[in-house]
Amino acid sequence: MIQKYKLIQGEKSPSKLVYGLAVLAFLGVTYGIYHWVSAPRIGKVQESSLSKSYKEAYKASLTLRDGSTITIVPITQSKKDFNDLYTVYTEPTCAAMMTSGKPWSEQSTRANQTLYAFSWELFHDLQRTGSPEKKPLTLGFLIFDDKGILLGDVGLQTEKGDRADEVFFNVLPDARRKGIGYETGKHLIQFYEKHFGKKPVGANILGTNKPSQNLMKKLGFKKLFNKDGSVKTSMSGGREYELWERAPGDF
Repeated sequence: MIQKYKLIQGEKSPSKLVYGLAVLAFLGVTYGIYHWVSAPRIGKVQESSLSKSYKEAYKASLTLRDGSTITIVPITQSKKDFNDLYTVYTEPTCAAMMTSGKPWSEQSTRANQTLYAFSWELFHDLQRTGSPEKKPLTLGFLIFDDKGILLGDVGLQTEKGDRADEVFFNVLPDARRKGIGYETGKHLIQFYEKHFGKKPVGANILGTNKPSQNLMKKLGFKKLFNKDGSVKTSMSGGREYELWERAPGDF
């Protein structure tokens, strides 16, 4: 990634590395200005909250339908997190749904990891000042089972224009059909509404992906239509994706 995601079992929607790097550069400038303007205030707040990193502050334990638990953990710049992301991005059944249909390169994986880590740092700093940012950020998590085994990645993907920001997840083959998509999707929607406001959340889905469409319905998403009754779609990577959206509200 830098990439566009969708809430679809085992897949991510196409990405644009150039767009992602531009976003990363913009965040860097914004973050620098922010710290320059508000350094005194941040210093005072951090004195009492340095003991809790963003990784610890925003990780969450979720219970699946069989009673087992999974943990979603914010992505950092660590070597381990890079290796875990690279495992997901080079899994053939996951990579096949990405932009080129080929596994991600190390360079692209590292760029995406940097974007996630930087966005988390910015998000956490703003939360600790007491003046949290309401503009959505692209935030990614890794998923692990109760033994620490990697299951995939999940997160929030910002969109431009009138498109709703997306919830995404990418589950490795052995972890599918266990309810991970539903539980992580529900958590992320609630996270989004809590921190960024009660706004619609979107997803892009291939028209042939019936399992994902069924999951979206379970999560409260509906297919979008144009005025002429045709399905709203988006072309990316040479493929046509249907646009789905969920209105804000409780489950």
